[in-house]
This record gives sequence, C-alpha cells and structure tokens, in this order.
Amino acid sequence: MLGAIGILVNHLANTWQDLVEQYPAGVIEIGISVFVSIFALIVPSTIFLLIDTTFPDFARRHKKQADAKRPHGVQLVKCILVVILNITLAITTVVLSKVRLGWDYSPFRADPNLPSAGRLLLDLVYATLCREVMVYYIHRLSHWPWFYKHIHRVHHEFQAPIGFVAGYIHSIESEINGGAPLYVPLALRRAHMLSYMVFFFGTVFYVVLDHTGYMWLPNARAHDLHHEKVNCNFGLLDWVHGTTPKDGGVCRRDRHD
Repeated sequence: MLGAIGILVNHLANTWQDLVEQYPAGVIEIGISVFVSIFALIVPSTIFLLIDTTFPDFARRHKKQADAKRPHGVQLVKCILVVILNITLAITTVVLSKVRLGWDYSPFRADPNLPSAGRLLLDLVYATLCREVMVYYIHRLSHWPWFYKHIHRVHHEFQAPIGFVAGYIHSIESEINGGAPLYVPLALRRAHMLSYMVFFFGTVFYVVLDHTGYMWLPNARAHDLHHEKVNCNFGLLDWVHGTTPKDGGVCRRDRHD
C-alpha cells in the first residue's frame, strides 16, 4: 500500500515538474480554474441531477424539501446557463489579468517541487478559516435589504437547491462572495499553486454537496434550511452572532421584501 502511494506521489511530482517547465505560471493557473470548474462543479452537479431525475423515489426519501420546490424545465435550463455564464466570466477575468500582468505572473508559487504534507495541511487550514470568516460576513451583508433585492435574491430563487445552484448567483456576487474568499487567502500567503488547487477543488466540491439537498451529506441539511428559511445558517460563525436555527431547527421565514 505504502509502495503504491509512493509510486503515485512520484508520478504526480514528475507530472507537476513537467507542467511547470513547459508552461508559464499564469497559464497553469488558468488551467486549474478550468479543471476545477469542470470536475468540482459541473460534473458532480450533473451526477446529482441525474440521480434526482433517474431515481426520484430515492431523492424524495433522502431530501428534506419537496421535489416541487426544486428547479425544473425552463428554470433548470436557466440555472445551468447562468452557472456556465459565471464560470466563463470568472475564467475570462483570470485570463485578462494575465494579459495585463503577463503570462508568467501568478500570486501563487509555481514551484517545481511538491509542497510538503505539513505545508499543504497548514495552507488548507489557514485558507479554510480565512474563507469561512470572509464568506460569513459577505453573506450577512448580502442579506441586507438592498443587496438582497438587487443581487443575492438570485441565489434564493430556488427554495430547495440542487448542485447547480451552488453556481447560480448574480455575476457580481460570483466574484465577491464566490471568487475572492477562494483566491485571496492563499494569494496573500504566496502559497504553492498546488495548495491553491487542492483548496479550490475541495471547497467548490464541498459547496456543491451543500446544495444537493441530500441530508446525509456534510452540512447539506444546514444549508438546505438556509434556502428554505433564508435568515439562519449563514456559515461557521453562526454560533458567534446568534444566527443558528431557533427552537430545535426552526427559524423564521424572511424574504427581505
């Protein structure tokens, strides 16, 4: 087992070294954005959507909210198109930054050597904590009446979310609440690009799981309740600011109208 892991690590190290030698750091960063968008967002969202539609009885048994509350038909097509639009805009933003600053530029280190396990773990813990703090306060701000009405309301169009709803947000919010908390913490740290890739992939995949509505997945129950009731379960700091559900899981319905 350990021998197989060693072979895999050596293969990854050689592959990564070849990439760094052949491509500028900016191009690798763009490639990471495309890879994560496809394999952490689109692919798992599609798989869960197929489960919902192919095995509806299974979905009804394991989801908290009724099937009628989830996007169907034209709504579903609109949801997927908005997700694709936001992905396109996000990648275009990264490409334009490289055009402006140079293809060799990236705030992340394209070191040909893999980060150590300890460094990777430290980067992931740091980035996760920073992101949770940023997301919580940005999320709370987005529920202020003006911001909710003009920007964040888009994300709450569907009371019962599905995986694709993770990326169904206003384009402005996609950059501020979606992109910045993922990008800024490790960029400020000048972290290894692979640390950024692992964090980026893991976080996006986790957010997709949050939106599937399946109660046996991590945090899906809590976020499903946020979509249903709106004014609770904003994030990790709920316990600090008193935004946890009241009365054993029931919180007041509030659309901020």
